[in-house]
Amino acid sequence: MEKIPDPIVMGNRQMRANELAPAGITVISVPAYNIQRGPAPGQLYHPRERGQGYLLTIGDKLVYVAGDTECVPAMEVMLRRPQVDVAFMPMNLPYTMPRPRQRHA
Repeated sequence: MEKIPDPIVMGNRQMRANELAPAGITVISVPAYNIQRGPAPGQLYHPRERGQGYLLTIGDKLVYVAGDTECVPAMEVMLRRPQVDVAFMPMNLPYTMPRPRQRHA
């Protein structure tokens, strides 16, 4: 972060809009986490509140960048917002979701 001038750090469920929007792009941070996958029983690769994805409003398009996540209940909420025009979904087994779950999302 030392090499990035004026970085913007966001936690989950935060929004940057209007005069706070970086480059005029409205950004909403959304949860990204695992509910099933982990290195050992009872452990998760990405527990809740560790990572995030983003909803970006670019012009008149809504873009969903899921982040490093599985197909989780929070994702369904994000996708129920106004029509998502483009979605970037992760597929990096064993850490995220297999192709069938990715298509379901």
